[in-house]
Amino acid sequence: MRFANRMDRFGEGVFSMLAQMKKKKLAEGEAIVDLSIGAPNIAPAPHILKALSEACLVPENYLYAIQDQQALLEAVSEWYARRYGVELNPETEICSLLGSQEGLAHIALSIVDEGDVVLVPDPCYPVFADGPSLAGAELYYMPQREENHYIIDLKEIPEEVAQKAKFMIVSYPNNPTAVLAPDSFYEELIAFAKKYDIIVLHDNAYSELVFDGRTCGSFLRFPGAREVGVEFNSLSKTYGLA
Repeated sequence: MRFANRMDRFGEGVFSMLAQMKKKKLAEGEAIVDLSIGAPNIAPAPHILKALSEACLVPENYLYAIQDQQALLEAVSEWYARRYGVELNPETEICSLLGSQEGLAHIALSIVDEGDVVLVPDPCYPVFADGPSLAGAELYYMPQREENHYIIDLKEIPEEVAQKAKFMIVSYPNNPTAVLAPDSFYEELIAFAKKYDIIVLHDNAYSELVFDGRTCGSFLRFPGAREVGVEFNSLSKTYGLA
């Protein structure tokens, strides 16, 4: 039995390794605090559960979800305006995915060709690198160093790498470092992407998991962001809708 050569790019998944470690420790009677997969551990709010249960009983809802309902698109547009002060056109600037991880796994297929360079954070959520790897990309890791408060230093990226790069992924609030990026980073990021003609994906999945009186906005609120990139958000992280 032979598998595709692209699978040679992948080793054992980190979450599988952690699950095995957890299973072993539990079998040995040790207490475990699991900080691996960021899966919600609380149910959605009661009004969400009520709406879901009512919708399950409507026969007309059992159709293929070929396109988003207008009500969903308008709700997202209103939420972005209310939450971030970002005006999005529900007809042309919003779409839903089967989870943001699904989008992260496949968006590179529409952007990069075999051998193209993709910039990913280091450390990063695994699918940030795995998605471009599926597309055959060459990865360049952008360090998130303690001495720079775990913010990517775009000036560290070699000129020859930036010239070749076609796509880059960033995410703040960050997983796993938990830091927020200052406004100045996004301004530099947009200028960097315009200079080198790089498409940016900002994963904003954790925007609502911010504490101690701090707030987090949207990449799209900065001038020029829409010209260079897109942003993913998350119902699972924000509303417990895993």
